Amino acid sequence: MIRSLLFYLIFFTTLVFVSIVIVLASFVLSVKKCQMIASFWIINILKVLKHTCGIDWIVEGMDNIPDKPFVIMANHQGPWESLFLQTLKLPTSSIIKKEILFIPFFGWAISRLKPIPINRKEKHSSMKKVISIGSKRIKEGYAVLIFPEGTRRNAEDGIGR
Repeated sequence: MIRSLLFYLIFFTTLVFVSIVIVLASFVLSVKKCQMIASFWIINILKVLKHTCGIDWIVEGMDNIPDKPFVIMANHQGPWESLFLQTLKLPTSSIIKKEILFIPFFGWAISRLKPIPINRKEKHSSMKKVISIGSKRIKEGYAVLIFPEGTRRNAEDGIGR
């Protein structure tokens, strides 16, 4: 429990700091450079997670990830994959619920990284937005990250709602 508390203390303290850095940097740096700042923080916070809480992972098949834009479809089980999937070969544009943008510091930083915010209550217009903006992001050289089930789920629960 103490290790978890230590991790959360480091996580949230550095999250506020890096969020401020990204917001300020976005006025002078490109979005892709700001995403590099975010990726650097993510890689290091995952190392902190490993060392404080003993959580380790193995990634297989990285050689199958293309060097050109692609779509990432993942099962959303928790925050880990949301972080890790941002650190793949290309800058990533994530499809997110619009409410995330209103979270102080974190949401402000996310808004600077070319997300695709959607209103989950408006499924039809959100789908159109994902297709049009997602296509644009791919043409701009971004990978597009989507959690098709739209929320966190346990793998044991199966597919769908």
